[in-house]
Amino acid sequence: MTPRVETFRGAARTLRTALVNIVVFATLLVAVEAVARLAIYATRGSATAGLEERTLNLEYEPFVMFGPGWDGQLAGPPADGLPTVMLVGGSTAQGFAPEILETALAQRFARRVRVINAAYGGYNVRQEVVVAALWGGRLKPTAVTRALARRQLGAPAEYADAIPVYLEGQHSLTVIARGLDASRLMVLQPFVAFKQPLAAEERAFTAYAYRESVMRALYDQTAAAMASLARRDDTTFLDARPIFNGIEEPIFTDDVHFRTARGYELLARAIASALPDDALGRVGGAERP
Repeated sequence: MTPRVETFRGAARTLRTALVNIVVFATLLVAVEAVARLAIYATRGSATAGLEERTLNLEYEPFVMFGPGWDGQLAGPPADGLPTVMLVGGSTAQGFAPEILETALAQRFARRVRVINAAYGGYNVRQEVVVAALWGGRLKPTAVTRALARRQLGAPAEYADAIPVYLEGQHSLTVIARGLDASRLMVLQPFVAFKQPLAAEERAFTAYAYRESVMRALYDQTAAAMASLARRDDTTFLDARPIFNGIEEPIFTDDVHFRTARGYELLARAIASALPDDALGRVGGAERP
């Protein structure tokens, strides 16, 4: 055997070994991915909570830490005389299609309405205050709705001290709304544990079942505190927890996020009904009394 033939065979063996290793590695990756997906489906079902928000904090934005580029997103509305509703909140509010709320408000007030969604996944109430303070003046809203605030995990006694901070943010949003001569509506986010009856798909989501009693207690405390704050601030409060009672179809995909637009449609009707009659001003663009 000549050196040239030996060199060729050696190169062929090396290439074959490399290809085998690549195939084995790729097979292992596929197997790991398949096992992971099966495990996630077994524990979470079809829930997608957190998937879209997991890397949002990698995009830094001044004042609010992260966001979609609010200066570009929240451009001043056209001067067409339509009343504007500014929606702030977290991930669930971010998924609120403006046209759904616009339709509900138009039916309630018998006039066209523009909804600007300034909510973003992962925002807490203080970030929402910053968004309203910095960009509310540009949008000139007629109403400011702070919707869908998610509570964090923890024992009630341990985390109850977060409620005053949350209320402080709610009060700040009311102050901003008044400075903009806008109506104000506080909305306590729906929570699947309060829906009766639960659909089979909702009962199947048990990933957060261990914290349900704690969340219920925190929600009850927060709802009572928000109702009291609404009376002191002379503003409107909507406890959105019971609005899905009596609906047998699945609404929630996890504990707080909606499965389809149906959840937002029902919530939009409740929001429209909760707003005061003069929330969008008088027909013809006159100022509210």
